[in-house]
Amino acid sequence: MKDTIMRYLFVAIAILFFPKIGWAYGDCEKYISYDSLQASSKTSAKMSYINSISKQSYEQNADGIKSSITIPIEGIKVGGEGSWSKFVSKREALNTLLEWNYSFEESKQVSHRHVSSESWSAVLQCLKNKSGLFISPVQMVDNTLQLKVLYMMPEGAKDEITLDWSIVNGSVENPVTSIKRGNEAVLKITRVAGKNISIVVSGGGLVSNDIYIRQPPEIKPLPAWTVWTGYTVPPAGAHQFAPHYGHTVGQNLPTTVRCPNQSKIRAIHGPAKLDEEFFGEMIFSFEHVRNISGIHHWNIFANGDQLTPKKGASDWNAGSISISCR
Repeated sequence: MKDTIMRYLFVAIAILFFPKIGWAYGDCEKYISYDSLQASSKTSAKMSYINSISKQSYEQNADGIKSSITIPIEGIKVGGEGSWSKFVSKREALNTLLEWNYSFEESKQVSHRHVSSESWSAVLQCLKNKSGLFISPVQMVDNTLQLKVLYMMPEGAKDEITLDWSIVNGSVENPVTSIKRGNEAVLKITRVAGKNISIVVSGGGLVSNDIYIRQPPEIKPLPAWTVWTGYTVPPAGAHQFAPHYGHTVGQNLPTTVRCPNQSKIRAIHGPAKLDEEFFGEMIFSFEHVRNISGIHHWNIFANGDQLTPKKGASDWNAGSISISCR
């Protein structure tokens, strides 16, 4: 199962390594795969992947992301929710918590160096059966990109064309200024460190596919939890329960607790336990139910929906309530 998860993750990240693969390579993209020995568990790679998933691909569940495949990101498992809305809530919460501000297309353009050279060789071999002007990576090490350009056209087309390169934030070490029909050429491009690089070539009235390699944003650590609990003495100014709120001072539970992105709530009532996690904005509210020998019991609501144990009573010992937010 672990190998399956990693295989699907590598294939998914392939779509991220260079943008517009579907347009650039057509059915040749099926040859793109990853060298698992080079793959890493970078948070930026995983965030790029989950932010490149469309509703259609999620519902098709080809890689199992809807039903079974889970990807751990900073301790949060993404995937297997079975619901697009739940997946989106979790993704949006992570985007906010980790300050990932890239759009769908920008996320696909984040550069990761996991595509094997054997894979690109297979893609190039496939492109030789197509018509057009193509560029494709061969290998990338640090800031040096080895690239191939192919001019594949039927008889009757120009035998040789002059090439005009457009490269932003990069320089060519060995410029290829022309190419003959049916030929390919190799060149090296050095990227400006820390910058996004864009590459496209034109010639003979043709324009190649573009390669755009985007730098991942800086991933910051997840913010600390803010915790509300019935048995914690709060620091000055903190919006927490006072000592034994809901126990000896039952009516003084806060009216609501708002959690903007991620929340966990726990409570008990006898053998019954409440232990749930939510993503997206959640507002918890409380309704006093009864006082049994000084122990107050409360109903708890999450965005208006009552949280009840699977068995037993519907309310909770207020002193046992714990809510963590971030």
